[in-house]
Formats: sequence, structure tokens, C-alpha cells
Amino acid sequence: MVIPADFRYRREFSLARPDLSCRHPEMDRQRRAKIFAPFDALSGFDEAIASKTVPYTDRPELSDEVRRHINHVLSELHRLIPNTRLARLRRVHARAIRFVPCRDRNSTAFGHQGLLEQVEGICRCVDPIEQRITIDDMVLSFDSLVDLNADFP
Repeated sequence: MVIPADFRYRREFSLARPDLSCRHPEMDRQRRAKIFAPFDALSGFDEAIASKTVPYTDRPELSDEVRRHINHVLSELHRLIPNTRLARLRRVHARAIRFVPCRDRNSTAFGHQGLLEQVEGICRCVDPIEQRITIDDMVLSFDSLVDLNADFP
């Protein structure tokens, strides 16, 4: 190959290729693998796809009999544990099924469908004024209850 006389980098071009092996030791396999690790270009895309597979259901319509049963259990719980001190002493175990509406704005179920969630534990408080019940550390509104059972002493 002929190099023109006015080539700016003639001296550097004529030099031999540098030996880099002494200054740059070979990289171990784990560090080298990190370079080629998968890259998540669309952050949140996998979660968005996974949220589409959640089986949302319509809010169940409660019959009058179920409503009476829930009201009866709530009144009995309120009678047994009017304050947290008695709740700690009596330790009434309760099981509730509540309706949790869909909170994913990108889902077709947003606003009118949701999931049924079971909450189980010691009933801590029943507040008829605020219309909520506390089971362990979970606060449930009366409106969200689909079913409620308790082991009365």
C-alpha cells in the first residue's frame, strides 16, 4: 500500500501495532458476562404485560341474607370488643373476604372490576362511626366486605 507523502499521520501509520496484553489483562468470565447482560430498554413493559393476565371479576351483588349475616357478625364483634384493650384480652379470630377494585389505569377492568381478597386474623376494632373493621393491622371498610365470619367465644 502506497502512503502519500503529505499524509498527516504517516509516522503513526508506519509504526507496528501496539501490544496491549501487558497493560490490559484478560477479563474474567463473570465481569465479561455483565457487559453482555440483557438490557431492559422498555422499563415497566414486563409488569404491564403481566398485569393484563390478572383475572379481575365483577363486584358481587350481596343478597339480603348475606347483608344481614355481615351486619350480625359486625354487631356481635362490636359488642365483644368495644375497645382495643378488650380485643387483646378476648382475641376473637375473624375471616373476611373483601372486594378490592382494580387500580391499574391501563387495564380494561379499571373502575368496575376488581379482586376478592381474603383477610384473616385477630379482630382489633370495629368502628361503626367510621364504618370500618380492623383485622390484625388491615383496616377494611364495611362497603368492601363480601363475607365475614368470626369465632365467637
